[in-house]
Amino acid sequence: MAIVLKRPKRAPDVTDPHERELIEALNGRFDQINHLWAEAEQKLKRFAIPVDVQVTMRAYSSRPEEPDYPVEIRHCLGFAKCAGGWRICHSIEHDDYPQDDGQWKALSECSLDVRLEAIPYLPALKAKVVKAAENSIGTLDSGIAELRKAVDGI
Repeated sequence: MAIVLKRPKRAPDVTDPHERELIEALNGRFDQINHLWAEAEQKLKRFAIPVDVQVTMRAYSSRPEEPDYPVEIRHCLGFAKCAGGWRICHSIEHDDYPQDDGQWKALSECSLDVRLEAIPYLPALKAKVVKAAENSIGTLDSGIAELRKAVDGI
């Protein structure tokens, strides 16, 4: 399950009623966002896919001044093996540094801005997870048959 930061419901050290109300309102909304992302992660975990999947949230040129040299930076939302389990994650990929691609960070560990930016891409991520699950059946069946044959030959 995703790490959910717990914030106090009350702001006891704040004496100004307006500030206390604002703090409590913000904390309640942060808790809702954390809970909903954790719920989404649990729902995606039902699909035991053997591959990482991702959708591009945003892409832009890293060298807009050089149109003949198309180098992209992509911000991706993924469902990947990360931090010891299958997690909804975020990564930044850069065409100039492909060795760094796939450096996933659990979305629950990302800034609120990133978590909010990712919201519209969750349905597309789920669709990719379902497609990966569908595609994995044949691959797994072939692997099982091959492994059975190898085990029988031992």
